[in-house]
Amino acid sequence: MKILIINDMYREWGGTETYILEIKKILEKNKHKVHIIAFSDKQLESTDLTLIIHSKNKYMLNFRRFFFSFEIYNKFKKKIKEFNPDVIHLHNNNQYSLSVLLAIKNSKIPAIFTVHDWGVICANGWGVLKKNYYKKCTCVNGIGIVCLYNGCISFNHWLISFFRNKLRSYFNKRIFKAYISPSNSLKKDLEEHGFLNIFWNPSFIDSKSKTNSFNKRENTILYVGSLSENKGVKYLIEAFNIFHKQNPKFKLKIIGDGSEMNNLLDIVRNLLLKDSVEFTGRIPHNEVLKEFSKAKIFVVPSVWMENSPFVIIEALSHGLPVIGTNRGGITDFVINNKNGFLVEVANPEELNKSIEKIANNKKLWLNFSKNSLNLVKQADSKKHYKKLMEIYNSISN
Repeated sequence: MKILIINDMYREWGGTETYILEIKKILEKNKHKVHIIAFSDKQLESTDLTLIIHSKNKYMLNFRRFFFSFEIYNKFKKKIKEFNPDVIHLHNNNQYSLSVLLAIKNSKIPAIFTVHDWGVICANGWGVLKKNYYKKCTCVNGIGIVCLYNGCISFNHWLISFFRNKLRSYFNKRIFKAYISPSNSLKKDLEEHGFLNIFWNPSFIDSKSKTNSFNKRENTILYVGSLSENKGVKYLIEAFNIFHKQNPKFKLKIIGDGSEMNNLLDIVRNLLLKDSVEFTGRIPHNEVLKEFSKAKIFVVPSVWMENSPFVIIEALSHGLPVIGTNRGGITDFVINNKNGFLVEVANPEELNKSIEKIANNKKLWLNFSKNSLNLVKQADSKKHYKKLMEIYNSISN
């Protein structure tokens, strides 16, 4: 089978991008031919990859993103015709949404859409209100006046996004023969927003990871991911501040970068935690895996609706207990009081209590660690591939 994969970006980090590179290997191992189309700032020569370079003119770039680009449309149309796939598989499509969607629509080739986050049904992508993390987004067809009323997006953003989001929502529901959701939570919300023929196919990992015993672990609490407001890292720092007063030997290690980096550094300085909180910035993936094997607890403090964070699966594969907020797909892999704890969003006090329960309790840690390793065995590539091929065959026949 010939499969054309389309995504916003091509890179070796990020949950969606990591998944695409892994599933490409698996598909090719099973004798399928795969080609990827993505966008980039620089060219990379490869026979199985087409990178479309962004315009350096920011006004042209924004016009293409929020409205339409005949150039992007024609490049996609040409590549689809050249490769002539049996199936088109779309992943993230936030860069040039309408141009890409119309090229897929006019190709007449069966297409499937893996929805990686709530951005398909929520204008700010959070799936919850920015003014109230406990209240779910009530947008209809991608964007509405309620987005302004709830303060989820600015008026300028709303104004230039309205046309695009309405059309994108319209086409998203009509072009694709099937949808894949990596989490049960997002699948349910997509159904509530009128999407049909949705399949649940969770993320996978083939674990050959090094797992250290409790005594060989460092007294480190670990976070890996983007440093943006939606990830809730400031609440983790506040929880660590409470925890650290009674447990001064522990350190918090934060891996990643993003728009909130400077704000988080300020919080750490103000709390006098500079010697106990380490910001590594973005580091190579193989170095991240080493940190998983050394840490004692992994925390996912997100305030937005996470879909199926790949970092959780990686943490589980290293035998780590995981503490996560009760947000979206986090609850698929963190089973409360079995391999970690689920906590309320934006609640440093509750997060601190969960950290305390695990950090110094060897018996509980060992039990959670064993359960993490057992749970991740259910998320293997063979099951994922089998389900994916069933979906491909169902839409291509």
